Amino acid sequence: MRKESNNKPRKWGIKAMLFAALFSMTAGTTVPAAEVEGPGAAVVTETEQVAEAEVGPAFATEEAKTSPVVIVGTAKREDNYGPGFVSIQKEETKVLEDYDMSEVNYGIFDGEQYFEYGEAGVSYTGKPYFVTVNNLPEGVTATVIGNEEGTINPGDYNFVVKFQGDENHNLIPDSSCFLRINKGTKDMSGVEFWSSNIPYDGEIHSLYATRLPENVSVVRYEGNDVKEPGWHLITAYFANTGDDAGCWNDIPPMQAWLNIMTGPDPNLKSFDESSIKFEDATFRYNGQERSIFATGVPEGVSVAYTNNRNIAPGTYAITAHFYVPDGYNPILDRTAIVKIEKRNKAKIVTSSGGSGGSGGGSGGGSGRPTPNPTPEKKDYDTSEWRFESQKFLYDGQEHSIFVTGVPSEVKVTYDNNGRTEVGTSLVTAHFEVPEDYNSVSDMTATLEIVKPEEKPEKKD
Repeated sequence: MRKESNNKPRKWGIKAMLFAALFSMTAGTTVPAAEVEGPGAAVVTETEQVAEAEVGPAFATEEAKTSPVVIVGTAKREDNYGPGFVSIQKEETKVLEDYDMSEVNYGIFDGEQYFEYGEAGVSYTGKPYFVTVNNLPEGVTATVIGNEEGTINPGDYNFVVKFQGDENHNLIPDSSCFLRINKGTKDMSGVEFWSSNIPYDGEIHSLYATRLPENVSVVRYEGNDVKEPGWHLITAYFANTGDDAGCWNDIPPMQAWLNIMTGPDPNLKSFDESSIKFEDATFRYNGQERSIFATGVPEGVSVAYTNNRNIAPGTYAITAHFYVPDGYNPILDRTAIVKIEKRNKAKIVTSSGGSGGSGGGSGGGSGRPTPNPTPEKKDYDTSEWRFESQKFLYDGQEHSIFVTGVPSEVKVTYDNNGRTEVGTSLVTAHFEVPEDYNSVSDMTATLEIVKPEEKPEKKD
């Protein structure tokens, strides 16, 4: 049985007294080399007192051995808990660097294209905008708080930007960025609302805007429903519709003239209209837009079209509107019909199956398609193919010219086609024909966009 020693004075040796002295030392105190022994397990940081170190017969762990500290010394201890060691250690001072953030800047991205960052902002499109943080130092990431999934609706937005670096650099202070989304503007360039010249017939006539953008409607017309000869100014007023109507700017009205003619004005000159042709056409459906154009248009006359861009099978009435210079009598509108027919399914020719019958051979037909011998290459008759120069009235939208009369199996591609601004382009058409046909030479034509002439004031 162990003797009780609670009431007996504890005997201290030299080493024990040294150990007791160490308990009152702050970390970093140097112990004489002669009194320092092997490493212990009680780690003492620079700001801790040795007296607060862990006691007990523990030994240094691998983590303690490899931690970034400098061991100053150790001392042996003896007490009721048994022999052990106290390590006096000091943390190594680490100098952290600042990131160079001088090149960091912001941008705006909508998932498809980038926009300049600034107070002018961007315009509403219905798609989300993201603020991007660019030119970050290596190893640094940034998060724009509140803009992680993009921002859609018009308004002014202020976001906090948080940065994340590594342990070898100082923390990067938060920053801020600004995003302005303005109301959007509907693209009305494709709307067809052209001035018209029609003959007097005693009936009521009106003009209507067609090919409106999605979620745009006409709320009213001014000046429509007229039958008296003369010039009538028609105004169309538009409104945004749909759930996001408030995200778009108001749409300005459009105007066009309806001229009901009783005959040419003897005081004005007249163009020779005998060369003008605007004829019906039939196309086979191929998934591409089909259009027709007036030919033989006199020099100085420009043409605009209504309902002239169609893809789906059906029958369409196309109207050509002619615009003449000042001093000339107007040219009446002309209408032509476009039919787009459904593509016929390919037919498979099979053998008759009779003994000795055509394609069957001896023993009867197999039911498989009859192979055709490889024919010599054929030539297309291009006499009905038309690729004629065209003039268009400037209206802010893109215009193109196309070859007509081409069989559906011939693929046509164009160089330099499609023009919006006033001027002239030389358009080249290339033809890709089936393998059993000889190639077809390229065709060229001129595409010209001219300035619109100002319409005359209302005339009686």
